[in-house]
Amino acid sequence: MRIDPGGGGVSVGPVPHNQPIDQQKVSLAVREASMSIPLNASNLANVLTSPALNLNQAERDQVIQDLARQGGPAWSFYAGDVARRSGADYTSLQSDQAVIGDAVQQAYADGAIDTRDLLHIADTSQVPNGGGGQRFLDILMQGGAASEKGSAAEALANALWARNGNGGVDRAAAAMYYSSNALTMQNDLTTPAMRLQAFTALVNFNANNPYSGLPGSQLITSWKNQAIAAEANLFVTNAPELTQELTLRNATQTPDTKVLAKFMSQTVFNPSAQNIQLADFSPLGSDVTTALANESSTLMSNAKQAPPGSLQQSYTIEEYGRLSAALSAGAAVALTNYDAQVQANDAAREQWASLVGGVVGKVISVDTPFGNPYEQAAAAITKEVYNAIVPGPTRPTASLADTLYNHYAQNVEQLRTQPGQPTTLTSDFDATYGATLLNLQSELNVNLGGHAQ
Repeated sequence: MRIDPGGGGVSVGPVPHNQPIDQQKVSLAVREASMSIPLNASNLANVLTSPALNLNQAERDQVIQDLARQGGPAWSFYAGDVARRSGADYTSLQSDQAVIGDAVQQAYADGAIDTRDLLHIADTSQVPNGGGGQRFLDILMQGGAASEKGSAAEALANALWARNGNGGVDRAAAAMYYSSNALTMQNDLTTPAMRLQAFTALVNFNANNPYSGLPGSQLITSWKNQAIAAEANLFVTNAPELTQELTLRNATQTPDTKVLAKFMSQTVFNPSAQNIQLADFSPLGSDVTTALANESSTLMSNAKQAPPGSLQQSYTIEEYGRLSAALSAGAAVALTNYDAQVQANDAAREQWASLVGGVVGKVISVDTPFGNPYEQAAAAITKEVYNAIVPGPTRPTASLADTLYNHYAQNVEQLRTQPGQPTTLTSDFDATYGATLLNLQSELNVNLGGHAQ
């Protein structure tokens, strides 16, 4: 693999030089690739791999260029994904899209197409979630060189990020690429500000229920999981930085806990998200829960090590209060968003209560000198959450938040009782937790029991 100085991209193979182009073969390939039938096949992938046509690399590049610049909708590049969104057709779709992704990459590396062409292809694929950026990037990301610096996928992501259009969807699509693996995060999310912008764009994108207008299928599930995995990858990799950015208040920074609350509702409290595979091949539920537990543990450890009564200790307890409030609000938002699923039957209620108990139990217990062992805490919280949600819409407004608050507060109370610690620790926590939760209730339009107002 090497950089082609003429094209500015990453090549997936030897760059052809002085190869003859049979224009008649190219024109035939373009006509065939442009046909919309059969629905369950990709005419573009077929002509690119056709032994009968036997296109050389220069001819393949010319086909890609002609299709990208012919002026009409560039449907050929999507391999009939709408018609092939499930079952055996979906399996063959992925294979065809990998062929197309590699072909577009090579054409970009050879200079046959440029970033404007990539944007044109993405923009001709308008879908109900606000744009074709994710749709086309998903295809490019199946190519072998997609994660490399200078790839066509990176070029399109950079263009979408810079344009920042479609109500934030462009930037969210770019962030999905940037957050897809460790290499792209390292190459493209190079500053704390950019990482925070990417995280916020993804959380807000997912909060808008972007796939509600699309029919259920393996393809749409893949897109949903990709968007949720992206924000989870970002958080797991940068949890200390993002947590501080979103919970610390000082002279130059205002916390934005609603982003954290929405994130938690979409990930650790989302029954359908637990087994989504992240960049490290681990399930989302365990990775994000561990990251949250580590942040909670670090905050309590820092509070214990700070000089008693110091501003540093006060700031740390406030951060812990905001993180705890975001957890409570995230659970309430999740119960609102997935209420029909959670309240479907008693088994579903028990499952969700166990999910919340497992998350909060680990957050308040792992690697901290305070609180109950994880198993005991998780079991106790599970029982309390179950009892809080069983009454359904008639339950007391604050029941879920109160249930969780008591467990967060135990950590602060146990620190307060240590020799030399100020009595104001619990009041600092209570004030921050209460004020943050009240703001979140208003900002997220959710009551503390977990139903929309």
